[in-house]
Amino acid sequence: MSPKKVNIGGFEMVSGGDISLMDSDKESKHKEKGEEDQAKKEENREYKESDLKEDKKKKVVGKDLSSFNYTSMASVSDRRSKESKSVGRKIGSFFNKLKGFFSKGGIRQKLMISFGVVFVAFFFLSYFVLPKASVNINIESEDIELEEIVVANTEVSTLDMENLIIPAEIIEAMKDRSNSAGATGVTETGEVASGEVSLYNLTDSDVRISANTVLESIETGLKYTTVSEVTVPAKKPEDDPTSPGLIGTIDVGITAESFGANYNLAEKERFRVQGFDLENLFAKNFNSITGGTTEQRKVVSQEDYDTLKTSLEDQLKQDLVSSLEVEAGSSKELLTDTIEYEVVNEDASPGVDAEAETFNLSLTLKATALSFSSEDIDTLAEKLVEDENDQNVEVDEFDYSSEVLSSEGNKININLSITGVVTPSINEDEVRNNLVSKSDRAGSEYLDTFEKIKSYEVVLYPNWLPAFLKHYPSSPNRIELNVKKV
Repeated sequence: MSPKKVNIGGFEMVSGGDISLMDSDKESKHKEKGEEDQAKKEENREYKESDLKEDKKKKVVGKDLSSFNYTSMASVSDRRSKESKSVGRKIGSFFNKLKGFFSKGGIRQKLMISFGVVFVAFFFLSYFVLPKASVNINIESEDIELEEIVVANTEVSTLDMENLIIPAEIIEAMKDRSNSAGATGVTETGEVASGEVSLYNLTDSDVRISANTVLESIETGLKYTTVSEVTVPAKKPEDDPTSPGLIGTIDVGITAESFGANYNLAEKERFRVQGFDLENLFAKNFNSITGGTTEQRKVVSQEDYDTLKTSLEDQLKQDLVSSLEVEAGSSKELLTDTIEYEVVNEDASPGVDAEAETFNLSLTLKATALSFSSEDIDTLAEKLVEDENDQNVEVDEFDYSSEVLSSEGNKININLSITGVVTPSINEDEVRNNLVSKSDRAGSEYLDTFEKIKSYEVVLYPNWLPAFLKHYPSSPNRIELNVKKV
């Protein structure tokens, strides 16, 4: 028979029955209570937030006290107490394990090992994987000037680099022009003065004077000629009974040797007779010499002609040079020093000294010259520049001029003057390969061997490595090389 529980004044008492059954019942109930507590614990863990919110909602402020659930309130409080103990146990367990870790003395060793592994990995990456280099090289360009004598030959067809002979071709062009200009020359014309003189013979013999004998005015120096032949009688002897000592005389007509009013003379001028002394023979006019006149007229002077011809030639030469350049084409170079000009035709109307206000001149001019291939001369000039600099340069730019020195048949000797700018060449791949894995110092020593390098700047990465550990990467692809011409 099972015992019974009796509650008297709040105290529970057992009466009747087998008390041992009561103990068995207690164990069963205790087991059930344990299972129930465990279930509540799980429930409390899952719905902790929900219970807390619900707990807030059940605050008594502003609510009807009759509806307050004290049982629920107690349940929540109990659950919180259990949770706090559970958390505390976990924290305590963690610190106990941590304390055990430190108490064993292994943390330092583990930290040192961890740091060592990280350091070795970092050093490996920094020294073997991450290195790269940036190398900036400045190379100074140089101006060059050189001269060579080359031969342009019209009988060869290919470029002779060794003997500096270039094929040449004769080209020609012809042009004509005409133009007119005003006459500026002035000439004089007019009538010839004439008159009559008396010849006086002071000798003992007759004197024969032929026509066109020159008489010169003693006062003016102007000359006249006799118009006819005459014989001047001798002087009479002093004992002549009729005319003692009478000088022989005869009249003759004269004309001025040229036109002009200046030949007009007043009377009683004395004249010297060509071929005779004044003491033996002279002439004198007793009437004025008159009829001479002077007039000015405009004519084409030699200067007028030459000026117009020069102007036409200059214009024609410009036209011919343009025609020769067109004839040569863009692929050929015209050797202007070899241009020769020839006047084929010139015609002036009217001509020099002709009386005119204006005149016209037509002129035809022909030009011949040598030309050669632009490609040939470029190739030759560039080779000369490279040979002058041991072929270790890059020709940035060059120009040339030519001057004809002499000609020998079909050969023209030309002085070729070349000016340009060259830059020493650098094999960038070779430089990169030679810098691979070198130290900073060894790399600088290598770059210093280049005489043509004006300056250079090297940056080695990573920059956090100390100077004695910095080096060029093991791969040339990680070396950035920039060559700049200055």
